[in-house]
Amino acid sequence: MAAYTRMSGLIVTHFVKGQLRRQERVLEPDTQADYTAAKGRLAWEVLHKRQRLTMEWLQDSWQPMIPKLCGCDDSFEAYLRDNPPSFASEESDFVWGWRLHNHVNEKLDRPILSLQDAVQLWRPDLVVSEEM
Repeated sequence: MAAYTRMSGLIVTHFVKGQLRRQERVLEPDTQADYTAAKGRLAWEVLHKRQRLTMEWLQDSWQPMIPKLCGCDDSFEAYLRDNPPSFASEESDFVWGWRLHNHVNEKLDRPILSLQDAVQLWRPDLVVSEEM
């Protein structure tokens, strides 16, 4: 079993080979909007820092982390169906996640992050190009 992350409320549990690696508590939200925002930020962090993606991990481990009351999970399913990742390499997985994040940012009228800025923020160890 590979590494995976499970989120219950705002407690995040990280597992590696079925063994509990660490648990962390994120800030307690004051409102449902705060909760949704905190859950969304955490989901993005987990996605962008993940070294390799698989369809199983996206659907079974990451998708449950996506906020539901805002419709984000439904939007993710549509994006995944229309833009499936190739799973060709760690770099292409990152580029797919960056495109997904910018797709969401565009829908929410938030700033679009360049690929190089995303790499610096989340995975400075990677060398990637938009052609992936």
